[in-house]
Amino acid sequence: MGFPFEVIARNVGIGTLADSQVSATPGSSASYLLAGLQVHALDLDTPDYSHLMVGHVGNAQFSVEGKNNRDAVTVFTSDGPNILMQTRADLRIVGDASRNLTAYYQEPNPDPGVQADQWRPYAGSGLLPGPQAEFGSEVYVGLATYAVGNEGVPFVGTCDSLEIVD
Repeated sequence: MGFPFEVIARNVGIGTLADSQVSATPGSSASYLLAGLQVHALDLDTPDYSHLMVGHVGNAQFSVEGKNNRDAVTVFTSDGPNILMQTRADLRIVGDASRNLTAYYQEPNPDPGVQADQWRPYAGSGLLPGPQAEFGSEVYVGLATYAVGNEGVPFVGTCDSLEIVD
């Protein structure tokens, strides 16, 4: 998609193989289980991407992780442990005309369009950590899962809907 854009993923989470709506069990501090939105440069051989994901981030379980990967240098943070009731959230990324990203999340809204969204800017500012990835005028935007370590693997990444906002 081209800049500017806004994309919303509803009820994103990590689940078990037996029940995708039941949170995968947190692992050790070396274990990461995540699902969410990724924005990637059109050249897939270029290691430039950004993401906003929900899940278990080492010791920050039931959290949201933000990441920028620019020129193969990765910077990531989480918004802290236990900020979500489950490992589920609505995620929103806005790409402005200057090709900058702003990221938001909220507890899942069961009735969007009727019930108002309550977006929280990631890290208080909406900015993902570190230098932002380099993007051209168009990017790939989609759902992704991510795991580090063997604990909790395999798991299921889920999303109820993916909305492109006009």
